[in-house]
Amino acid sequence: MGFLISGAMSGTKRILRSNGNETEKTKKPVGTLSLENGKGGGSYQSTVHLLQHLTQQVETQNAVEKAWKNQQKILLGLRERQILEKKLMDKGVKGP
Repeated sequence: MGFLISGAMSGTKRILRSNGNETEKTKKPVGTLSLENGKGGGSYQSTVHLLQHLTQQVETQNAVEKAWKNQQKILLGLRERQILEKKLMDKGVKGP
């Protein structure tokens, strides 16, 4: 039983199956895994690649958010220091 995959860009894959004297056409959504004759039609590799890409994007986004939070903490600390220094100067205390 052999099969041919075409039309991957159209959103579906047509698989032509030869069952004895009949030929039947079926449609499967892109990204499904078919293990007929031990072949995945390339969709398994595409899915794995997509998952790897999305995982990398999430890790990058998490790192960016962590860096942003750290930067906000630093800015808040600097602002608090400025306020305290102003209060001390208002009281007549000289800085370093």
